[in-house]
Amino acid sequence: AEETLEDTIKNYIRSMSELYGVDAEFMVNLSRCESQWNPDAVGDRGKSIGIFQWQARSWKHYNKIYKLDLDRTKWIDQAKLSPQVVRDYGTDDWKNCSKFLKTGSWDFLKKK
Repeated sequence: AEETLEDTIKNYIRSMSELYGVDAEFMVNLSRCESQWNPDAVGDRGKSIGIFQWQARSWKHYNKIYKLDLDRTKWIDQAKLSPQVVRDYGTDDWKNCSKFLKTGSWDFLKKK
């Protein structure tokens, strides 16, 4: 069977996660939560894009830190940068999805 784009994306996230010593299934699930693995996903009223829903400011910030020149519009570059950020800085750039993955529930979004 031919590998679908979704499979290609998931497998690439897994290999990048393993390369950077990050839980591969967590990263795959984080991307599912953020975008359903859709490279064209747009969120936050147009501010966040791609499989990991990166915003321009954060993307620029981490590219500077890691001395990289990656392209936010390319899913492959999002799959390269995201595990490095999770390893070194945690999941704060993905507050809601990481909280959902850790608790298994969206209850924390409910107004108290």
